[in-house]
Amino acid sequence: MFELIEIAKNGDFYACIFPIVLPDAKIYNPKDRLKCTQYWETQSNELEETMKQGGLTNRRGIIDDLNLYRNFGLKPRPFRTAF
Repeated sequence: MFELIEIAKNGDFYACIFPIVLPDAKIYNPKDRLKCTQYWETQSNELEETMKQGGLTNRRGIIDDLNLYRNFGLKPRPFRTAF
């Protein structure tokens, strides 16, 4: 997902990818896509709560991870039309 998000940021997304969809990807059914979005929202919320409990050590790397989690939950929309 990270690589796809980075490619999408640079535009010309559809010219840069050759989608290979595995049978168990579950990307065609809206319910399955919603489960994926919910999963990443949950991961993001849990990480954010854990950050609030911890100190400031290594927080920069954790914030980067949190941003990735949020992007995974929010960004799949443009990718759906590619498949």
